[in-house]
Amino acid sequence: MFCDTKDLTKPIEWFDIPLDWSNHAYDRAFERDLPIIDYLPLDAEYVTNKKCKKDCFMFRISNSTKEFEIVLAPEGKVLTVFPIVK
Repeated sequence: MFCDTKDLTKPIEWFDIPLDWSNHAYDRAFERDLPIIDYLPLDAEYVTNKKCKKDCFMFRISNSTKEFEIVLAPEGKVLTVFPIVK
């Protein structure tokens, strides 16, 4: 599905890839009152996180009411999501 030359840390590489939510991620979004998004927004910010396994990507997303992070597998599966608490 992906070309090896893509830099998946850049949101522009994700903008046309529909996100596939795992059951775990969907449940966490529901219990944490976070939005289920269909696509990664272009203004998402890549976050380096040592908790994230080698083959996943973490992005911070801010909308008008919520700020949260989403963890994606390379094929576009959402692994989990959690709010940013300030």
